[in-house]
Amino acid sequence: MKLIFIILALVAERYIVPWQDLRQLSWLSRYFDFMQGLNGQRRFWHGYVGVMLMLLPPLLLVVVIYLALYALFAPLGFLFALLILILSLGPMNLDAQVKAFLASREQGDEQGAVYHAQVITLNGGLQNSDNMTPEVIKGIFHQSMERYFSVFFWFIVLGPVGAILIRLACLMQSWSTPDKEAGESFESGFYLAIKKVKYWLDWPVVRVIALGLGISGSFVDFWQANKRQFLADNAELLITGGYAALQRSVHKDEHGGLVLDDIPDNLEEEMRLIRGAMAMVKRTLKFGLGVLALMTLYGLLL
Repeated sequence: MKLIFIILALVAERYIVPWQDLRQLSWLSRYFDFMQGLNGQRRFWHGYVGVMLMLLPPLLLVVVIYLALYALFAPLGFLFALLILILSLGPMNLDAQVKAFLASREQGDEQGAVYHAQVITLNGGLQNSDNMTPEVIKGIFHQSMERYFSVFFWFIVLGPVGAILIRLACLMQSWSTPDKEAGESFESGFYLAIKKVKYWLDWPVVRVIALGLGISGSFVDFWQANKRQFLADNAELLITGGYAALQRSVHKDEHGGLVLDDIPDNLEEEMRLIRGAMAMVKRTLKFGLGVLALMTLYGLLL
């Protein structure tokens, strides 16, 4: 059943355009602001207790509605679970965003390419095409994890509650992140707590995705680069694993950031590398669906 839900969610996410407006979930920022105003002056709010208090009301609401609908008429419960899964898939279709970026680059539309790169990478600091390709590829790996793989993983584990949990965690981390463009640098206890919660929610997912990217790309290169790094930092494993599967290597700069070796020096090579990264993500997703199908066939997954 969960396999069917995931397939239906992917179809709806790609082809039913009106879902995109609903999937923004922008109204949740008002809920976050309300809870912050209600509890922001209390000491316990600035830590894990505050994060749990922020998460509990929407999670309990999803549980209550799902159980009530399921008890009333089971198909209604299933439809509600599917709705929650679709709404949890992130704000837009990643493949469409990557194609829009590639089209802008090929047409020489610098402004359009920068805009799409900023959306894919969630980095408003990108202002020109210099070093844009490595950042877009990192964005593809990171966004595919947050929008698809994490949501599906926790949906399989916890049902609709798991799907909305990871989406709420993403939105809460973004909501509480200091706005560096506005000159904010203070990281609140709440932000540090949700960042850590999100890290551990992502921890098993990153390992699964990294292995999937390796299988979908060059497994020999992936294994050579990451066989001793499976317990590394989430972001580091995801990026190094993805690049290694693309038969590319990275190194750390003086600030500890990961930098791509042999940056493409022409547009054709840039496009090939970006298309390769997105194709590898899609193959990983298809491979995962195949594994789920086999598990469902043998009764290991309900």
